[in-house]
Amino acid sequence: MFAADLVHLIAAASADDEAISITHIHTPSPAATNNCCHHPLLQQRGFYFCRCQGFGGLGYVGGSVSRTDCFPLFGIDTDDKKKYAHSSRLDTRVLRVLAGKPLATPRRPSEERGVEGAFESDMRLTRLQLLEIVHQQLQMKQEARGVASSRTRRKAVASNTYLWPSKIVPYVFDNDFPEHFRSTAMEAMRFWQRNTCLQFVPFSDGLVQHLGHDDHVVFKVGKGCQSSIGRVRMGKQTTEIGDNCNEFGSVAHELGHVLGFYHEHSRPDRDNYVTVLRFNIRSDRQYNFLKYSNTEILTSEPYDIGSVMHYGPTYFSKDGESRTIDTEDESLRAVMGQRHVPSFIDVKTANDLYSCAQDCRVWPECDNTGYVGPDCTCVCPTGLGGWNCREVKPSTADCGGVLNDSYGVIESPGYGTGYTNGVDCLWLIQGPGDASVVLTFHYFELEDDRVQPCAFDWLEVRTLGPHLNGQRFCGKGPSEDIRYPGNALVLHFHSDESYQFDGFQLSYTVVERP
Repeated sequence: MFAADLVHLIAAASADDEAISITHIHTPSPAATNNCCHHPLLQQRGFYFCRCQGFGGLGYVGGSVSRTDCFPLFGIDTDDKKKYAHSSRLDTRVLRVLAGKPLATPRRPSEERGVEGAFESDMRLTRLQLLEIVHQQLQMKQEARGVASSRTRRKAVASNTYLWPSKIVPYVFDNDFPEHFRSTAMEAMRFWQRNTCLQFVPFSDGLVQHLGHDDHVVFKVGKGCQSSIGRVRMGKQTTEIGDNCNEFGSVAHELGHVLGFYHEHSRPDRDNYVTVLRFNIRSDRQYNFLKYSNTEILTSEPYDIGSVMHYGPTYFSKDGESRTIDTEDESLRAVMGQRHVPSFIDVKTANDLYSCAQDCRVWPECDNTGYVGPDCTCVCPTGLGGWNCREVKPSTADCGGVLNDSYGVIESPGYGTGYTNGVDCLWLIQGPGDASVVLTFHYFELEDDRVQPCAFDWLEVRTLGPHLNGQRFCGKGPSEDIRYPGNALVLHFHSDESYQFDGFQLSYTVVERP
């Protein structure tokens, strides 16, 4: 696998004008060894890391080597790292391979593999639900001809009949459902239960008597992942989990379907935010990219590119690499199709769908797009906190905080000498009610990856609001100032477990309207 990864990198590099140089991969001769510095990690694997004359970047050299200027992989000084690691942004991928670190790979949908006959790859629809979708497609054709309709935005089921009564989802594990699958399913159920008013309760005769129905979810092993949409009123309904999708984010996605969620990209307003590139989609999967409408209002939430229910940029592409969905703003590509965790809007939609705060007698005022949750307190956007969402959660390093001044400077921790591994820093720039915020970048250098944008280290600027995933920047960062029309701007800096660069420095200006 090690050699295969390097071959993959060679192929990727060959298409780039500033590509890294990789030549003849095998154990160097004794003469070459004498001329090349090496690190024990490379020596164990028979690779020697050199910076060789005539190369534009970093190279692995085997066989006879002459006129080389070599240095250890982990002895690169700051100037060399800056000069050579950014000669191609693929270089950090090479370093990861040699250090045994995982490479980011294009986001292929776990729900794309191993499931046949499911609608939109992982949705098991009833006959009635299919008929509703057909009706919606006809309705949209009428609209195109100028016939009015009461179409609304949506990301969840239209009728309350598909919701789980008493906010209880009965479930059972199939006898052949393995323990490690059960552990993942339980983790995903605990997430939804902890963040909503819903409960996942083991199915039993006593529960049937208590609820007055025998509808329940059966978790089974499948070739891939798929699930029904909401409660389908057929007794047992199946949620299948396969080896290729037994991960928290993918199972949380399937449970989103169980609660009543459709895919985010199917909303009727999606063309305002993303473009579906049908010429790149497999001909037998065009139907997975339908958009459809309902005649009942279900949610007024904004379109959420970072939703765990959204397709990724290459889903169902003909060649596995071409984009099938794209964003107008390329800095938003990094969050589209994520399967890490349900987004803030995903959780808020579930709370709205099941009226989780309906019994609250006192509703606190939640700022910065927070909302009242099941325990009648404010639920704040990711990274924010405090009783009214005016604070930021503690950062993992000496960074972050609430910034109330009209002007200030923000730097990554250790700016200029290299930021720390495993850091999350959160800043909230808070201006008066009628203000806007301007960011000016003075220096920017973070680890980058061209295969999956900003997969390792990044700065997120929530230009769509505190409640939505925002633009992510890495590598050399933005080339222009960022102007945010609101008065509360959230910034989030993240670094992973390896490889640091100089970081960033920016200034912000709060501009009050005249």
